[in-house]
Amino acid sequence: RLVLTHAQKVHHEQIILRHYEAQLGRPLNREERAARVADAAHRHGITRRTAQHLVQRATELSAPVLEAVRGTRLDTVNGLELLASMKTDAARLQRIEREQQREDGQRSRRDASRQAASWIQEILDRGLGRQEIAQIAQILPLTTLAHLREALTSEPVGGPENARA
Repeated sequence: RLVLTHAQKVHHEQIILRHYEAQLGRPLNREERAARVADAAHRHGITRRTAQHLVQRATELSAPVLEAVRGTRLDTVNGLELLASMKTDAARLQRIEREQQREDGQRSRRDASRQAASWIQEILDRGLGRQEIAQIAQILPLTTLAHLREALTSEPVGGPENARA
């Protein structure tokens, strides 16, 4: 079984719905829609309620929104529910863009923290004197304890299971 993101599942459901609607020449009626929900639940191994949301999102969200959300923190059941609650695709795309900017900012802060921890390690490796302690005092606020521990122990943040390849 492929591991699909929620946006990919919704996109696939859109393709299936379009196929059936093209064959019928009309939107699905209540019974046909219930059959789609049951099939989606079985196919994805999810509850009927979750499948019902999946089919509903397939009718509410456009392909450009699903493409833009892929890989972001909004690519979840709750994230797509939030986007579906918005009135227009423009509002949805703006929300996705804000989320991407937020993620980029967090990534930048993590990178800066790791760099500061690395500098502290270099200073400690040279030996501690008055000047080195002053340098550490200036750099220390730029890093987190987790990144400092990672730099000093060569163990990644989150423990050995998060080791980088």
